[in-house]
This record gives sequence, C-alpha cells and structure tokens, in this order.
Amino acid sequence: MGPIINTNDVPSYLNLLLSENRRLKEQSAPSANPAEAEPSLETDTSRPAEMPDESNTSVRNPLIGDRAWFHRYDPSAPPIFIGEAACTAFATRFRRFLTGNNALPHIPRTQYVTEENLAAANATNVEWPSLQQARLLVNIAVRQVGVIYHLFLRKSTLDKLEEIYRTGGFDCTINKCKFFALFAFGEAYSKRAEPSSGSRVPGTPYFARALSMVQMLPERTSITHLESLLLLSLFSYYLNRRNSALVLIGTAMRLGLSIGLNHNIPESQLIDPVERQHRVRIWWTIYIFDRMWGSKMGQASQILDDDIHLDMPSSIDPPQLHDEQFSDTDHMTANIKLARIVGETIAKLYSRRKYNDTFLQRVQKLLKALKSWVETLPEHLRLNEDEPEMNHKHVSSLHLAFNQCVILATRPTLLHLLIKLNETSSQHTISQPVLTLGEACIHAARHSHSLILTKWIHGSLPVFGYFHAHYLFSSALVLAMSSFLPIGSASDLSAFETGLEVLRAVSENGNLSAAEFYHNLEQVKYCLDRYRGDKPQDGRRERSATTTAMGSNAAVAATCPPPVMTTASATASDTGSSHAASTGPLVNGSMMSAPDAEPLHLQPTGYSQSGMPAGATGLGFTTAMTFLEPTMQDFLAQSDFDLGLLHPVDTFVNDESLYTCHGLYKSRVKVFYEAGDRGVWSLGSKLVLKDRGPSLATPEVPNIKFVREHTSIPVPTVLESWEEGGHALILMERVPGEPLSQAWPKLSHDERDRIARQTADYLLQLRQLQSDKMQALDGRPLYSAFLFHDKRYHGPLGSDDELWADMARGLNGSLSDSVRNRLRQRMPPAAPYTFSHGDLTNVNIMVENGSLTGIIDWEASGYFPVWWEYALTSVGHGDDDWQWKALLRKYMPDHGAAREFYLDYYHLCRDLDNERAQKFINSGAGDVATL
Repeated sequence: MGPIINTNDVPSYLNLLLSENRRLKEQSAPSANPAEAEPSLETDTSRPAEMPDESNTSVRNPLIGDRAWFHRYDPSAPPIFIGEAACTAFATRFRRFLTGNNALPHIPRTQYVTEENLAAANATNVEWPSLQQARLLVNIAVRQVGVIYHLFLRKSTLDKLEEIYRTGGFDCTINKCKFFALFAFGEAYSKRAEPSSGSRVPGTPYFARALSMVQMLPERTSITHLESLLLLSLFSYYLNRRNSALVLIGTAMRLGLSIGLNHNIPESQLIDPVERQHRVRIWWTIYIFDRMWGSKMGQASQILDDDIHLDMPSSIDPPQLHDEQFSDTDHMTANIKLARIVGETIAKLYSRRKYNDTFLQRVQKLLKALKSWVETLPEHLRLNEDEPEMNHKHVSSLHLAFNQCVILATRPTLLHLLIKLNETSSQHTISQPVLTLGEACIHAARHSHSLILTKWIHGSLPVFGYFHAHYLFSSALVLAMSSFLPIGSASDLSAFETGLEVLRAVSENGNLSAAEFYHNLEQVKYCLDRYRGDKPQDGRRERSATTTAMGSNAAVAATCPPPVMTTASATASDTGSSHAASTGPLVNGSMMSAPDAEPLHLQPTGYSQSGMPAGATGLGFTTAMTFLEPTMQDFLAQSDFDLGLLHPVDTFVNDESLYTCHGLYKSRVKVFYEAGDRGVWSLGSKLVLKDRGPSLATPEVPNIKFVREHTSIPVPTVLESWEEGGHALILMERVPGEPLSQAWPKLSHDERDRIARQTADYLLQLRQLQSDKMQALDGRPLYSAFLFHDKRYHGPLGSDDELWADMARGLNGSLSDSVRNRLRQRMPPAAPYTFSHGDLTNVNIMVENGSLTGIIDWEASGYFPVWWEYALTSVGHGDDDWQWKALLRKYMPDHGAAREFYLDYYHLCRDLDNERAQKFINSGAGDVATL
C-alpha cells in the first residue's frame, strides 16, 4: 500500500492535529482547582480555572488540579483546606457546573459545636450519674456503637463500672474519662435535646468533661487511654467536629505505634487470650477510623499497609468467653478490608502522587477489590433483601460504607461525563467504560438511598449520628446528577428531593451534620432548578462554534444566591417534581452508544413516584448489583493496555482501542493518550501517528527499517518520521488484526500454539543478526529498565565484566560483596550479542484468524545478550501475558540457566523480602550487610 497522504504536507497537517489536541486538553480546564473569588469583590464568572498539568492528564483524577484547594473564610484564621474526596467539595463542583461559574465559592462548615460551646458544657456540674442510670447509658453505648466497632471489652467494661460504684473509685482520671465518653453515647441515643449545655446534641457535657481529662501526650499510654481516644474521636462526629475527630484518631495512631500495636506481641509476654485479642482489635479499630475519617475529608492515611505486621482479628475459645467480650469477628475483618480499599481509593484517586498507570486503570483495580470484597462476604453479613427492615445495624452500616466507597471511586467520572455531555455535539460518542463507571455510581447511590429511607420509614435512623446523614447526602448528589443523564432517570430527581426532605427533618431534630448537608443540598437544588429552567423545553441548547452549552449558562451564576454562612438551617424548599417533566436528558440515548451497538438505556428499579423505595422496602437493589452488569464485567476484564488509552478527560473524543476497532473508524481524528504527552493518533482507519513526546528520542524507525531489510518479520510500514516542537513523530500504516492480549481468551489451544511457534520462528531470524558489542544500531547506547533496573541508557558494552558492572549498580545497596560475587559467577556469557525485540508482551503481538500478522513497538530493540529475549519472558503483565510467555518460551532456544540467574537478579534488585531473594542470600553465610 502506497502513501495515502502527501508526506510533504505532513508537518503542516500535524500542526493542525496538535492544535486540536491542545484545544481538547484546554476543555478539561474546568476540572482543575480554581481560585475562589474574593468575598468582598464581585465574582468574575469568566475567570479561568487553574490549568491542569498537561504532562499528567492521562493519570490524574479529572477533578484535581495542580494545587491544593483552599477557601478563605475568616480573615483572622488560615484558609480552610478543602479535600477533593469530601462530599461537600463534590457538591461545590456540581454547583459550579450548574451555574457555569467556576469561581463559585465553597460553602464552609459552620454547623458544629464550637470550643466556646464545649467550654460552657464543661463548666456545668457534670457528675457521675446514679448506678442505675450509668448501667443504662453504658448498655445503650454497647448496643449502639459497640456492635459496629471494637471500642472496649464488653463484659470487662460493665464489670469495671460495677467495681467503681461498689468501691467508690470515682476519682481515677483514666476510668472517668472512658466512662464519661460512654455516657455521652448513651445520652445521644436515648435523649432528644440538651437544653442545659447550649448544644443541640445530648451527651455533650459528658463529652466535654471527658475531653478535658484525656491526656494527649502521655509518655506511656495504656489500652484504656486508647479506648478513650477512640470514643472521643467517634463522638466528635456527632458534634460535626471532623477536624477534632481526625486529630484524636491521629493521636491514638501515634500512641499505638509507640507501644508497637502494629506488631504481634509474643505470647510469652501477654498470655491472657482476651487481652491479646483486645490489643489486636484496638489497633484495627484505630486503622479503620484512620482510613474512614480520612476519606470523609480527603486526608492521607497515617500509616502504610506495608508497615503493619499484625494478625487479623480472630475468635477465642471458649465461644462463650468470646461472645461476652467481643463482637463478630467476620464483621470486623470485613470492616478492616473495606477500610484498606477506602485508604487506597484516597491515595490512588484523590492524591497528587505520581503513578505509572492511568486513572482508569487505578479505578479498575479498586473496583476489582470491591467486587472481591462483596463476593467473599460471609452469608450472615449479607443484606436481607426481602425484608430490609430486619437487617441488623452493623450489617446495614457495613453495606452503606461499601456503597460509599464505590461512589468515591466512580463519581469523578460521573461528573466529568455530565460536563462533557453538556459540551459535546451529538455527532460524538461516549466510551462504554465511562458509561459503566457512571452506572456503577448511580447503582450505589440508589442502594444507599434505599437503605437509609427504609430506616427512616421504620424509625430506626439515629437522630444524632453522623454517618447516615453523610451517606444520604452523598447519594442524593449522585441522584441529582443522574436525573438528567441518559443512563439515569427523571425519577432520580424525586429521590433527590426525598433525601433533601429527610435531611431537613433530621436537621430540625438537632443533627448538626444533617444541618450542614441540608444547607449544601438546598443550594444544589436552587442551582439545579435554575439550570433546568434556563434550558429549552426539548432538553437541548443552541451552541455555536465558539460557545459551549456550559458557557451559555454562565448568566445563571449571577442569579444563584451566595451561600448563607449561618448555623441555622434554611427552610425547606418546594419538593414538587414538576422539574423532572419539564426537560429531557442532555443528549439522546443513541449518542451514548458505541459504533454499531444498540442505544444504552438504564431502567431504574425499586423507586415509586415519590422517591421512596418501592413498597417502602427498597426491593430491587442489592450490594452486588453494581458488579452484575455485563458492561461492568467487561470493564473489569479489560487489560491495562486498553484502559491505558482511556483516560476520562480524553475518553469523550475517543472510545476505542487503537488496534481493536476492526475498521470501524469514523472519518474524524481520534486521539489516544499514553503517559504524559506520549500517545498514538488514529488518522482514519488505515494510518496511525505515534508521538513519543518531548525529550524522548526513539530508535524505532531505524529498528523497523533494519528488521524489514534483514528478515521477513511483518512489521509496520513507516511512511514518515520527523521531530517537531521537541516531539518525535512517526506516521505509519496500521497493522491488520488485533493485539494478542485481546484475542487470547477467544483463541483455541491450537491457535495459541501456532502463534507461539510463528513468533519463535521469526525470532530465530533475529538471532542471525549479531554484533560484537551490546549496543543499539549504529553504535548508540540502548535502554532496558528490566535488564539494568534504572532509567539510563547503557553501552556500548564489549565484555561480560562491563555488562555486570552496569547491572550491579541496580542491586539493593544492603547486599554484601559475597552475595554480589556469587551472583556474578552465575551470569552466563553474553556473547554473541543478538538483535532482540526487547518487549514481546502480548500487546505487541498482532493476530488475526488465529495467526500472527505482525510484531509492533520496536523502540526497545537492539543488540542484547544472546540469552536476554528468553530471560525476559519471566516478566509478565497479568495472567494472560504470563501464559503467553510461558508458551513462547517452550519454542525458543533454551537458556534456562540464564533465566534462573535473571530471576535472582530481578528480586535482589527490587525486593529482598521475596522468597527467591531470601533463598539466594541464605545459601551463603553472612552475606547481608547491616542496614
């Protein structure tokens, strides 16, 4: 096939493409963090958002910009930090979308018990209650919070209470602190008001007195002291003092580390099985609070999982003794595992850490972990879907926390989907993975909404608790967005308004967190009503070449009222559902479908017209529903190769993997991003443009030419290559077929075998191409992160000693000389240096109809040790790639000794705790130097 375009015009044509690339990236600017308007100045609705780091668009959460988000509130105090994972931050993002005003200020939290209120409560006469009252309060605390978290030993705590009243030991500060904290919980669940303390939350005086007594800096802490910190941290949420809760649990974490709670203690030093198990569970409760509290505020976890060397909770014998002191072991284990996933969600999706995998790849891994969690949940911890009102509190709380984790992982994509649909023309399509994540978010929100409303209807919703209000707020935000998405339903708006009404009622009963969330939702509803009223009746907006649907709504910002900074909740707004009928979805369902596929429509189940669960029981929703959808199963089954090309910011202009479209390309340009500014552009259905990005010189073109001239290996046809603006660009013909990574599950055993033999036969041709040195073509240095464990170019290298010298620099610095020498002696001779592909992973093998059609991606090729291609088959990317390389190795010339050497080298560079590394080290005496 000859050139399809005039290659003389390629650079000018690429200028047009690169310009289009920049324009598309700039459209993602509203997802970054804007600087908020000065309170005393008029808001400039056209003020641009802070631009995201364009070198990192493929790996970052689309809602997070380069800089942290701060809100100016009190001129005399530091600005308030806004964590992106916080639901109130997400509400602000949503309001900014609805108003078209990217500088719309965040609504600060003002509905909490202040330090002055606590001082006043502590100043009252707070004394020990009567024994009968104390028993009631402690038993209430045991029943309400003791079944969800391990905060104390049940029987031992009740026995200690009796001892205190029997002996008159009321003056012990550490016991007084713990029991006053328990009394606070007892009152919060048994009283309806606290008029004498100046606080709306019962139990505040007991909490204030306990807080004044707790030691924050004991030189040697005790388990009872840690129990008090846990209780005070949890109760701080009832007062909507989230920062205080975080500080208290942070103190508990550090004190726990100071006494080694994150390690197993020898049985000889703590014989009592109850005390041993209590110690284990106190640590894990600290861990759960650390992860969960951080997720509410967007704060990082305080300890890495790799630094915890403690057994999971277990049951003790006899069972009667266990049941007297501890709650269900399986429940606590499930809580720990879920907290671990929550911590990973904050770290991987809401932090500014650098990751090699893309945003969608990280979301996929988190959802896989959540799917495994729900699938392995013991039967007695599963919800009773037939009679939801019969579910135990600790079970429903566990599932609500699970749903919130799903929402955290998926809602950035849902909001970005909403934004893109609002600005994208009807000729574009939206990729299936993005739709799938949006549907998962909506499923989880509907389920949480259903569970909470069932509790509300049956009178079992805690009046002063924090978490149900938080979960209802979170789900209501998603349902508001869902109400005008094609994958949602107009009935979701009714559910949103029902949630708003429940929060209003709970707020009026004195729940401070509900008051905060109600105020936020009220502002969302106001902006939502104006947004819908501003739209034409057919649900579409006029747009020109220079304006977007979002921009045409900018005038709404001037009419949306500023948030009211008061502690009192606003009056309930009209909850009629007329808005749902006035407008249609943003786009037609057919716009959402993939090429040649049926339009996607999600029919919600379980809702009545009032927004209540169907039959007032919430039937139709399950915790596992999110993962039962075929599209979700397809998403979780996709390889990293596919997801690496599907970053949410860019997915809205491209929806297919480069080598899996099978000729279905439209006549327009599609863009596929890899890491940073690297990427592959599809020009129609027969050409591709590879962009290596700035400062990434590539030998791929001469390598392909060399292989084409000296072998019969099918390689891409290069039409043109050049450098422009620091970018190395290659225009080539598309190799027919699909990657082996995609075809592998569909291939028969014989077809897999044939492809492996074909590949091995082609590799024999490469072995005839030899050099006297290890080098790239034309004597240039070459690059291999696997062979050298660094990111530098190496060579030319003319001897085994030179090769070993470069390889040895990657070994762990703690290895002794004797270990290094033994490893050096095992290295086989490298000569003859043979031309090698250097990356025979299954994504670089193109196949069609069960046969090999091409080998692509020759940028890592060069003259390597004769055994290198064989040894490199030890490195795989997923189970399918492992299977492929094991099969390929079967047909290659055997270099088993070299492979064994390389496996030892690989682990001695990367992980000395690995079993193989330990085995090699321990095969010689005294080989590890002191660290």
